[in-house]
Amino acid sequence: MNKKTILVPIDFSKTSKKALEIAAKLAKKIEAKLLIMNAFQQEVVSSESKDAMHYQSLIKKAESNSHEKFEAIKDSMLLLKEVDHTFVSRQAFPQDAIISLTRIYDIDLIVMGTKRPAKSKGVLVGNNSYAIAKNVKCPVLVIPDGSDTSKIFTNIGLAGDYKKTPSRETFGILTQIATAYGADIHVVHVSQSPVIDPEEISEAKKLDRYLKELNHNFSFKYDTELDEGLNEHIKEKQIGLLALVKKRKESVDHIFNCSDTERYTNLCNVPFLILNTK
Repeated sequence: MNKKTILVPIDFSKTSKKALEIAAKLAKKIEAKLLIMNAFQQEVVSSESKDAMHYQSLIKKAESNSHEKFEAIKDSMLLLKEVDHTFVSRQAFPQDAIISLTRIYDIDLIVMGTKRPAKSKGVLVGNNSYAIAKNVKCPVLVIPDGSDTSKIFTNIGLAGDYKKTPSRETFGILTQIATAYGADIHVVHVSQSPVIDPEEISEAKKLDRYLKELNHNFSFKYDTELDEGLNEHIKEKQIGLLALVKKRKESVDHIFNCSDTERYTNLCNVPFLILNTK
């Protein structure tokens, strides 16, 4: 079986280094390889030969600087020496570089850190993370700046809506992580209706079959607000990672547009895994 490939974008900030550390631990645990990428930009210059030569010189200098910074990370993050990894630098906007690499390589998972804007009200995480999650086909593990990662792969929450459950392959990386770490999966269905109809029960049973070899349980929450129900579930089950299926657009939007960070503290401070439908 081919090794899975985990893409980790880094900008050498504390937040991206934390994501790289988590990705390295995960890669070692599931025997995956890392593709670590740094994107940089240079100002556009005129096409005159002198300017073009200077421009190429700047690019080479930026690439060299990028590789030097990565070597410094390797010296301080000894775990990288135990994991199969490749480092690449790209002259591009980070969002464009990430999306492009997922098309060039067979990427199984993106692990990325994200900083909260100075004024976090209305937007929990950066626009780059949001755009990437919506425009790639592979799962995306997002590590918000300052989030608690001590139990990230211990108790995993899975938001289920019991409406046309996607294929088993959609949950592939989730089941692999849970198996490797012996994690518990806590499935929660937040509904605006106090009663689960027969069709929803049928879909829940399908998901139950997908997870039959894992430690898992199901919860039902009657709440008019999806994010409030998820926030409560995270607190009750001490969730370290929240998984969401991208097919339910509103669930992903709620994570990225958490407008009341005090009210939804748990939801806003937990890493989350966006699963792409297969």
